Amino acid sequence: MGLDTLYEIRDLEFTGDTFSASVRFDPSHPVFAGHFPGQPVVPGVALIRIAGDIANRIAGTELRLKESSNIKFLQLINPEEHHQVQAIGSFSLDDSGNFRLSAEIRKDDRLFFLFRGNYAAS
Repeated sequence: MGLDTLYEIRDLEFTGDTFSASVRFDPSHPVFAGHFPGQPVVPGVALIRIAGDIANRIAGTELRLKESSNIKFLQLINPEEHHQVQAIGSFSLDDSGNFRLSAEIRKDDRLFFLFRGNYAAS
């Protein structure tokens, strides 16, 4: 069982160049048995993938991450305590045809993750 069932992106809204979405984690997902037993933590790779999945949905096509200028894991996400979080940020197309994504994942005033990256069409 992969990351496909670890989370679900819901209610994605994109207006102008800003977006917001709810992300719901499955606290019963098998990944948490090993990451970490008795203290589940959403893997950092899943947070990066969430950012990419949001970019793909907004662009309407499969994108690949070219580079990231900022990835910060600020607080651990325990899926039992925070099974639903908010993803917000901006998404735009630059002059060279690359997509730029700036995103944060948070719950109320708790900021968990910051990301800034450039994507290209696959």
